[in-house]
Amino acid sequence: MGTVSEAIARSHVQWEGLGPRVWFLASSPVSNDFHHSVVPASALTVLRRSKDIVFLPGTHDATHDFVDFCKELLNLNDDQIIPTEDSGAFLVESNHGGVVNRLEELLQATRPDGESFMLVPRKLTVTIKKWLPRLQEKGLLVFGEGTPSLKHSSSAILYRQASDMETPSLLEEVAPTVKIPKGFVCGSVDNLLDAYSRLESIIGSQEWNGIVELLPVKALGGAGRIQVGSEQELGMYDFPMGDVVLRQVLSADTTIEGLPCTIYIGFLQGNLLPPVEVLRNSSSSTVAIRTCRLNQEVQEKMNGWCTQILEQSRLNAHGVGTFELVIKDGKPILSSVTSGFENEHFPILFAKMYAPTSRFYAWNFTPVQTLDVWTFWYRLYDSGVTFRPGKKRSTSGVFPIVFQKEKRSVFIAIADTDDELEKLYKSADQHLREPVVEESLERVGLDDNVRRIWCGSARPEYRRETQRYNLPNRCISLVRKGLDYAILPNHKLTVEYWNFVREVMDLNEDQAIFTSNEHFVMDDDIDDDIVGRIKAIVTTHPKDKFCIVPYCVTANFERWSTQLKEIGVTVFGEEFEWVEQYGHKGILHRHISSLDKPSVLEEIAPNVRVAKGYTCSTREELLKAWELLACETVVVKPVFGAAGEGILFVSDVEELKTYDFAMGDVILEEFLALDRTADGIVLSPAVHYLGNTAFGKGLVDQIMVGTSYAGWRRSQAPKVFQQTCTRAVNKILKALKPKGPGGFDFLSVENMPFLTDVNTGRFNGAHYPKLFQELYCNDKTFYCFKFKPPPTLTVKQFWYRLQSADIAFTPGQSESGVYPLIYLRGLSGLYVAIATTDREAYQLYQQAKSCLTERQPIPKRDVSQADLPTVASMTLIKNPDNIYSPDPLNHAGILLAGKHIVALLNEADTKKFDEIVTACNGTVIDAKGLIVVPGFIDPHVHITGGGGEMGPSSRTPELQLSALINAGITTVVGVTGTDSISRSMENLLTKARALCQEGLSAFMWTGAYRVPTPTITGSISRDICLVEQCIGVGEIAVGDHRGSQPTVHDLEVLGSECRVGGMLANKAGVVHVHMGKDPGGIPLLRAAVMASALPITAFYPTHMSRNRELVDEGARWIKEGGYVDFTARSKDTISALTRYFASGVNLDRVTLSSDAGGSFPTFDDQGNLVRYGTMNAQCLISLVKKLHFDLQWPMQRIIPLLTRNTADVLRFDNKGTIAVGKDADILLLDAEELSIQYVFCLGEMMKSPNFVKKGMFEV
Repeated sequence: MGTVSEAIARSHVQWEGLGPRVWFLASSPVSNDFHHSVVPASALTVLRRSKDIVFLPGTHDATHDFVDFCKELLNLNDDQIIPTEDSGAFLVESNHGGVVNRLEELLQATRPDGESFMLVPRKLTVTIKKWLPRLQEKGLLVFGEGTPSLKHSSSAILYRQASDMETPSLLEEVAPTVKIPKGFVCGSVDNLLDAYSRLESIIGSQEWNGIVELLPVKALGGAGRIQVGSEQELGMYDFPMGDVVLRQVLSADTTIEGLPCTIYIGFLQGNLLPPVEVLRNSSSSTVAIRTCRLNQEVQEKMNGWCTQILEQSRLNAHGVGTFELVIKDGKPILSSVTSGFENEHFPILFAKMYAPTSRFYAWNFTPVQTLDVWTFWYRLYDSGVTFRPGKKRSTSGVFPIVFQKEKRSVFIAIADTDDELEKLYKSADQHLREPVVEESLERVGLDDNVRRIWCGSARPEYRRETQRYNLPNRCISLVRKGLDYAILPNHKLTVEYWNFVREVMDLNEDQAIFTSNEHFVMDDDIDDDIVGRIKAIVTTHPKDKFCIVPYCVTANFERWSTQLKEIGVTVFGEEFEWVEQYGHKGILHRHISSLDKPSVLEEIAPNVRVAKGYTCSTREELLKAWELLACETVVVKPVFGAAGEGILFVSDVEELKTYDFAMGDVILEEFLALDRTADGIVLSPAVHYLGNTAFGKGLVDQIMVGTSYAGWRRSQAPKVFQQTCTRAVNKILKALKPKGPGGFDFLSVENMPFLTDVNTGRFNGAHYPKLFQELYCNDKTFYCFKFKPPPTLTVKQFWYRLQSADIAFTPGQSESGVYPLIYLRGLSGLYVAIATTDREAYQLYQQAKSCLTERQPIPKRDVSQADLPTVASMTLIKNPDNIYSPDPLNHAGILLAGKHIVALLNEADTKKFDEIVTACNGTVIDAKGLIVVPGFIDPHVHITGGGGEMGPSSRTPELQLSALINAGITTVVGVTGTDSISRSMENLLTKARALCQEGLSAFMWTGAYRVPTPTITGSISRDICLVEQCIGVGEIAVGDHRGSQPTVHDLEVLGSECRVGGMLANKAGVVHVHMGKDPGGIPLLRAAVMASALPITAFYPTHMSRNRELVDEGARWIKEGGYVDFTARSKDTISALTRYFASGVNLDRVTLSSDAGGSFPTFDDQGNLVRYGTMNAQCLISLVKKLHFDLQWPMQRIIPLLTRNTADVLRFDNKGTIAVGKDADILLLDAEELSIQYVFCLGEMMKSPNFVKKGMFEV
């Protein structure tokens, strides 16, 4: 902040010491073509990482790829490039593009280093100065500001005015010995004619040829420069760019290219930049610039002149400009002086920044049609001529200064000698002219019109049981209904998974062809019967084409498949000879026994990086390779290995002396120090192909665990890394010409790709999720992961869990969710999470993992045996009209014993146990005319009272036991609320224990509205871990004036501490959040989830029907995987539930609570309390009646809202449903009126038509 003059004073900082530069390369109004205007994207290559900023025209498509390219290659951040509203390739100097507003936004942000932004314009013009002062007052510094004004600018300082011949030029005053072409500054036709006549007399008739040059004073470079040869032409000149210099035309010396020898010497804040030669064509446009080749004497003379002018004139002392000189007869002549940045400055600044001691050659060229910067860069990389700015190992090469598709661009070659520069230029020039070959990355190969017979047989070299069965099983979900077939082993777990897929995808039973499963290699099980079955399928569909799709072509496969060729069956795969030659890792390295013979990769793609290594067949060869590598640690890889099988890390040569080559030949490689992603996973991108073309939506990263993969996800490698990998693979594919599937795995070492594994000639694990994605969700992304399912959890049980969590992906129906690509109980599992974004897919993966955990149910009691519980604890409920578990059950009776449900009985067993229970003096209830439902679980009750908003007298009383029983609440979670001063955590805990002692299941939320929140033990996690009744923290107020307005960080800390406590205690560990009227509450929770590793279920918001905005946010929250709780008494709850059901919102993620015992305050718009009441637990059953009788909702839709859903979110595994082994929490309702007739809590009758259990001090 400060005055403009103070800002100018602070702007006088040396260039190297400038704070963050803000480049604004706007064009002059007199120039609008590339040759003579500065392209704003030129500044990209001289930005300092995480420091400088550049304004670019936001709608200019030609440089969009180049912007991304610079971000990747120069490690620039997104916020270093600010788009304007300008159209076309250039910026305008006025504020039409919104530059001022963006600058003001920058100035409002505080930089951590405390430095001030410095605007760096192309040239400080009058137009720019109109909008600068208000920004300077806000602290903006301006490069070049404060330079003393000159009477004339640019070349005009060299010459006298034709209209004032008595006044010497500035050059004559400060450096009269400097040689210049003879000429005058003219502002009218009369001036031109007078100057023309004077020039003729000065030069003399012998040298005078009548041709003069007109050079616009304010133009950049050679813009507007023309030659005329008569007074008639001068008389017609209309000064399109203002005043001009009329001067003699010099026949300058030429370069070896035959072009005039022009020298540029730039200056920056009074300091000269190294001189460069500028090569121009006949139209005065710059063709190239290069490091000056003139002898030292001439260079010193030119530098002396320029230094003298700068020192004596203070010419643009704080800014930038250029001296242009020509060489005539070996001597320099000063031709012009310009101020401001020009295109020629940026190669010079780039070289000064990244290669200050090297020589350079920069040139202009329009790339061949459709050539993009990535393709050009790969061509350079493939030729080994890339210059990588900032990399110590990169000392020479080519780099684009500006790359515009099909428009004139600028390139620079850097090397130590001119001969090397010439070679680099010729190589790059060839690549710029070479026509582009379209190399589509889209999936090709498997024709959709051909019916496929999948055969996933293992190779003979494989040893793992998982490979034996994974390979055929992962084909199953790619079978298309009524079209394709899968050959499968007759293996119990495989059959189980096939039946699941068949049901989910509605496949035909005969689309599976089962083998005997006698051999490890399934190909060996395919006998004449199987071949005959295939022949029958093919010949009965003569109009259809069939293709065998093997995992890999082997001799075993060839044995039986050749029998099908005569009936026209084709094979998607390689010839066996091709697999033997190229289908293994041996193509990467030379064999140790023939070191003079290049590897396959060296011959076809010598520039692709691989680790040092050798192929070995014997122990002796291993030891020889060990000596040649001379590494502390080496890696042994079987040539035909897959999925990490057989890989060893060896640091002791003695281990190699006993190696047994169980899987055949191996590779011995150096151990590489690998790069990792932000989450600690080794960065291992992979490219896959079908036929001779890469397929899929870009690269995927292998999620590596040790030497094996644990899944795949969209690659996190930089774009240039991915482009390099893809281009390298395309080059290999062109040479190998594969006909089948395959893939290439890379590793990142110091941000450079190393080809580490080839899966040629066979399918890779990632092919299957990619093919599945293309079949059913091509517009989505995926996260694929491995997880061995528990041996007792069937695939159908797992699928039911996914459906219950609303994350099951049903092919052809769902938009997102999780699907098992392999599910072999206790052996192997592969799953794919499908979503719109990577984050959503990862969240689905986390949710799916929780569905795969093995849960331990309470064992079923055999009530027919002698270990029956005591007589007094047995209850039989017989003949109910309906049982809702909450899903409808078809049973005639329910037997309770002790605290649990021990049997669900048919009619015969009900009669049997009627006699047994009666004989043993147990309780038998005839439930005819009644329906049975689980006991209500209320997650939000003020059991110690609430309120207090109107002072001490407004504190509501504690709830009595009978109030909860009469409401059908068998499980309650106590909460405090606004008042955590007069109502303590200790009081809440004691009340919960009292209710437990009286027969209920009672729990508590530690904490209150405010943050930091009160606890019992001093921390949330300790409360959850050490206090039996504590299951989480709540109710934390968000968006409510009575809360402490927690921040995102506060919520992250609460969620993390709560989650850890829950993990340690095996409890829910969730944050129960009181939502106020402010609709910004849910976005605050969402921000806490997005900013952390917390799952969305870490937060459990309540009072979500308070207003329409919260209801809408709740729907979004549910779709993202969360739960919401509605207060049953709220008048808007019925409306919210109706809207959710009508719009397809998953009601399994909705719960209901009573808020009983809490106050019911009403505030006006100013926050003043206007009414007061108390919440009643009866609102739950009242809401059930309204939904059932008024809205005609079935009970199976209503009851989960008060039972199973709540049990799921709070992890009350033994509650919420009616099933054997569950807690005996049961309600019996009148079938006609839904009034509560009986209540059982943990097997004890707490209410009957004539009895209600009361607390000790109830009247």
